[in-house]
Amino acid sequence: MADASILLIDDDVEFAAEVSDYLSRYAFEVTVVHALAPAIEALARSQPDVVILDQFLSKSDALEAMPDIRRLYTGPLMVLTGNADPSDRVKGLEIGADDFVSKTTPPREILARVRALARRGRDVGPPADALPSGPRPGMDMMRRVVIGPAGESIELTGAEFEMLRMLVEQVGQPIERGVLSQHVLKRPYSALDRSVDNIIGHLRQKLEPFGRGPQIILSVRNVGYCFTGFGADGASSPP
Repeated sequence: MADASILLIDDDVEFAAEVSDYLSRYAFEVTVVHALAPAIEALARSQPDVVILDQFLSKSDALEAMPDIRRLYTGPLMVLTGNADPSDRVKGLEIGADDFVSKTTPPREILARVRALARRGRDVGPPADALPSGPRPGMDMMRRVVIGPAGESIELTGAEFEMLRMLVEQVGQPIERGVLSQHVLKRPYSALDRSVDNIIGHLRQKLEPFGRGPQIILSVRNVGYCFTGFGADGASSPP
């Protein structure tokens, strides 16, 4: 029985076959498509446990198609790339990828990362009393969205979701920018790098329905940020 199902989208037939064969050896059920159109069709039919997307399909940047993919699929998504430009990694994480991996990464590490994404997709998150019940506002760890005060779904990018989850899990406790950068962006923090601050800014905008303004995620001078809770009816509140 397969551990999890994977949709691999890669136009490099030989590379895709190698990755598919390797993952299949470890009980993953892998479906391979070599272009974006059949990938969209496959996602419209069924939801795999993990999507692996080659950044460049037919010489086009597949990150531009991320909004279309995310409209159909909200589960764990890994981008594979042959591009060494670190700005692409940040862009990918900000617009919906959950992991961004070089194609030169050893197969064993790719396997470990896929397993981690598959576990994350099945993860029910914090204890039941820290999760929304029905329309209760807060984080929905299974669907990887935030439930607003009116029961609406607030969509987050992969980077936004991971940063908010980290803040929520340590509600009331300031977290350093360096820790957030290392955990979410997988790179050391630099004072000239505004990526963490930009993600926090986007989160504050998306969490405006809770009516708490910037108070929902406080800036802690010379430290970083602190999540203070969704509010009286929310899923998390400071101790």
